[in-house]
Amino acid sequence: MKFRLGFALVLGAIAACSNAYDTGHHANLTRSAMWDEGFSVDARDSVIVYNWLTDYFSNSPTAGLKPHLGKLHFDNLFSTQEVANYWGRLVQNTAAACKAYGKAGDFLSLLAIMGMSLHAVQDFYTHSNWIDYYPQCPDGGLHTVTWFDDPDRMKKAVYTGGYPSDPVPTGAIELHGAYFDGLNKDSYFNPYWMNGYVAAYKASRQWIKAMRSWFNNEPRWLAMLGYTITNVNLRNELNADLEATYGISAWVLLPVGPHRHDFAHGKWKGYGSGDAALFAELFGRWGPSTSFFQAAFTARNTHRKLTDGLRGDLPPTAAPTPPPALAVGARGVFVRTKFVAEQPGGRGDPPADPFTNPDYRGSVSFNGFEFIEATQVNSRDVEPAWNSVEFYKNAYRTAKIEYWLYDEDLGPFSADDLVDIHPTVGKYNAAFNIDLGTSRMSGDIVGLHNTPATAAVLGGVRPDRPRATISLYGGAFPLKDTKCEGYRTVIINIERVLALNNFDGPFGRADFYSRVVGPVHDAGTMYILDNNDARPMWFLRWQIPNGVHSFELSIFDQDGVEPWPNPTTDDQADINPKAGRSLSFKVDTLNGKVSGDVAGAVGGAFVVRGNTSPRAEVTFRVIVR
Repeated sequence: MKFRLGFALVLGAIAACSNAYDTGHHANLTRSAMWDEGFSVDARDSVIVYNWLTDYFSNSPTAGLKPHLGKLHFDNLFSTQEVANYWGRLVQNTAAACKAYGKAGDFLSLLAIMGMSLHAVQDFYTHSNWIDYYPQCPDGGLHTVTWFDDPDRMKKAVYTGGYPSDPVPTGAIELHGAYFDGLNKDSYFNPYWMNGYVAAYKASRQWIKAMRSWFNNEPRWLAMLGYTITNVNLRNELNADLEATYGISAWVLLPVGPHRHDFAHGKWKGYGSGDAALFAELFGRWGPSTSFFQAAFTARNTHRKLTDGLRGDLPPTAAPTPPPALAVGARGVFVRTKFVAEQPGGRGDPPADPFTNPDYRGSVSFNGFEFIEATQVNSRDVEPAWNSVEFYKNAYRTAKIEYWLYDEDLGPFSADDLVDIHPTVGKYNAAFNIDLGTSRMSGDIVGLHNTPATAAVLGGVRPDRPRATISLYGGAFPLKDTKCEGYRTVIINIERVLALNNFDGPFGRADFYSRVVGPVHDAGTMYILDNNDARPMWFLRWQIPNGVHSFELSIFDQDGVEPWPNPTTDDQADINPKAGRSLSFKVDTLNGKVSGDVAGAVGGAFVVRGNTSPRAEVTFRVIVR
């Protein structure tokens, strides 16, 4: 059958598809896990496309797909039992599909099932509160304990986010959120994105091993590992779908909500890559077409083998065989970009874009595997939050890194301008190694640069052009298959903000948001529009060492015309019944006590009211996991 969507309809479909890991992270996770499990390039690329099409069709107006594919994002499960039921059904359905395709020797359909089911598996670790129970370790290691690894999982209060936020699903504990707020860790802007990403990597490998056992046709499985596409037309279709995997996601640009900040401004790897012109050009070529891979959804209905009966309120009909235990046997390596700044041009030195600001896009290669970062549109000087992560089995001693910077232009990647970041004339990219034992760098960057404070800085020189200066840091970290002690997750849950007088006078009601100064990092929320009695479901998190830690909670009313909250100009509500407008308190993670402007045990509700106009009443809890 021929698949066609109007340009406006597909914009809305992809913009609405914000209830999933950003698609670039799905692609990278899938490639890393399948590489480590021995799959060929063609097999990996096929599964990456199936994984992405799960997102693409989840909110598509194509008849019959949305109600089914919307189930593959692990959303709207509000109790541990509902999560367990969903996992049980997903295991049961995937195992049944594997057995059926194994008996038929149909590994092409199994690749489709792998891509679709991996999408759900990966989403659990970014859409749930699972990593609250597995904070970072004292040595900087990150946990890879999966749902199936934890024998005490049913004793934990596990849930996933409510999606969408309007209307709020009945029973939701915490909202899924968007780029900058909510439970999701879909993009770099969440400080615990990497925790969820690391757990999803281990879970992806564990799931693939489980599918191998369920497939129960070892000769066919081994043939699938080396799958090679010999049909030129089929490979061309796959290449076109791979291009769409990046471009449709990266370049979408559309308002999706009532707030001025509610824009789908790219869904590849975070906010800032949306470009309507690039989207239109790509969709004009790709949108009217179909492919063998799209037909798994639109014609063959392969997804129904996973989604039928996949609900949190339906337990599995039989005890499913869980995925096997897996010792991950690897270390993680990260390279994070701190800033990119265009160098001012001298005489005869044109900038990267003569008519506008550059559209910087980073590309980080780990031993030949390229990680494409999200373009930052129209940004001469930007802090992009790019954070590429790859995994190396323990036999490796060194990670070989290449860093390239481009100015994105209209057309394929080959047309993008290469930006010089190397301090030697005639060289343009940075090539360096990271020692997996010490994190020390060698090559174009030398020394230990594994924190923001020790970030390396390098830039291009005349006469090479265009040029930029970048700052980056990176290093290696251990992966932990078992729970380590020493850190806890502290959560400040703000349940209600009530205006006690008129904040906005004749201009309407308050637009409340919160800010909390805490250890390691500060945290905040986006604002709730025009509501004097807000029930915001705000949860702000810190993963911190055991001990006593200080916090300062403030509530503001967003007043400016800019789309973002600005605590320096917005009205601050008085919420302190004593002196001052903010609320200061300490949390002892060892004895579970809160002291300061409020005092009591963690878990209980605190209700505070300010004295000086404009003032508000706030109800909140402190939770320690």
